[in-house]
Amino acid sequence: MKNNTLMRFFTMLGPPAWRYAGPEAWAALEEEMGVALPADYECIIDGYGPVELNGPLSLGHPTTGRSNLAEQTRSTAQAWSGAPWEDVELESNQRLSPEILNIRFGTPDGLIHAVSENRSVVWAGQGDVSRGWWLPRLARQSR
Repeated sequence: MKNNTLMRFFTMLGPPAWRYAGPEAWAALEEEMGVALPADYECIIDGYGPVELNGPLSLGHPTTGRSNLAEQTRSTAQAWSGAPWEDVELESNQRLSPEILNIRFGTPDGLIHAVSENRSVVWAGQGDVSRGWWLPRLARQSR
């Protein structure tokens, strides 16, 4: 049985299509990243991805060629690892470590690409396992 939060999400978006559900792709992605992703996240992506929601919000999927989540994760982590931090806007997140300059991308103890939104990325970070996953949103500022 799915939890209440997940069921509310499904109710809001309508019945999931389950077009690309693929446990093997998730296992390969998690092995590559060195971390198990939240089951609810995988369920949402399997149910709806790849898709653009309401225009700017994009959900990739690890089994597809278009909007491939594994490729998005690798390329986004590489791009953000080299980002000049003075160009990065960090939205307030009480659980984000104050040592922002030490944040890593695409590693088990770092931030992993979750979804894309316009010119920003919503990341998932496991951090302190006892507190669960957290979702900081980092945005590139336009010059």
